[in-house]
Amino acid sequence: MAGRQRVLVSVAAVLVLAAAACAQRPPPAPGASGDPAQNSPPPGHQPAGQTPAVQADAAVAALVEEVGSRHPEQYAGIEASGATLVVYRRPGGDLDDAVRAVAGDTPVVFRDAPHTRSELVALAARIRTDSAYWENRGMPIWTVLSRHDGAGVEVGTPAGDRLRTAMRDRYGDAPIIILRMNEPPATVPTRTG
Repeated sequence: MAGRQRVLVSVAAVLVLAAAACAQRPPPAPGASGDPAQNSPPPGHQPAGQTPAVQADAAVAALVEEVGSRHPEQYAGIEASGATLVVYRRPGGDLDDAVRAVAGDTPVVFRDAPHTRSELVALAARIRTDSAYWENRGMPIWTVLSRHDGAGVEVGTPAGDRLRTAMRDRYGDAPIIILRMNEPPATVPTRTG
């Protein structure tokens, strides 16, 4: 399990870096192509410590994330499993074809997800908004993270089962996964999606 968490953290870090790079890229000039390949570093340029295979996986993962954002009714998230990208989604629609179109030679496996990223991000935002409510009731919330596999929203707390019962009363059958924590994390994760 620790190995899988390391892979997920690595994928998350790559995606955060890719998103930051995309956010800093200026829009294409009028009449120019929006093709990211035209804004890429020159051939042969590699950031220190990265091999071409790592760059390709990060680039494909970023493209899949972009495609997923255009399919909010289906997309839940991705993870790397060796050289294969696992895409979690609700079946139906054209997300699978759109992902295959950008994946190129990268192997992709599709897995069904019970919830989409957009559903989980909305639930996570609602829980964060209610954090003072929970704090005032002696049940602090230390982390709130949407799961990449669409399983639910993980809530880290020292309150454990007390919070689980109270959240069921407040949010009904929402897919909330309580993680009992003995101490707050050194840095509070900010990922919502």
